[in-house]
Amino acid sequence: MIAQAMNQRPQALTNSFDVPVEFARPKWRPKNPKRRLMSPEATEPAQHIPRYVRLPELRRMVLLSPATIWRKARNGSFPPAIKLSERVTAWNRRDVEAWLDEREAA
Repeated sequence: MIAQAMNQRPQALTNSFDVPVEFARPKWRPKNPKRRLMSPEATEPAQHIPRYVRLPELRRMVLLSPATIWRKARNGSFPPAIKLSERVTAWNRRDVEAWLDEREAA
């Protein structure tokens, strides 16, 4: 019997559903095959475009409360807020980083 089994041609391996592997669907498929990968240079913002920071991110950068940020902006000891639209206010990231550098130097 063993000799007979060795002379037979081996069958294709099967997966857990007893479907020959050669006919089984691949388990992994890309989510969007048309999506192109971009180089890191293409995803970085251009140098001439100002980057803005909204209040939640600004609070993480400067570690001040919203009331203190607004008070300092009003009396001129913090970079002023910029209205991007009727309901969107932001701060220029470069101005905030310069303010932080100035505070660290003092």
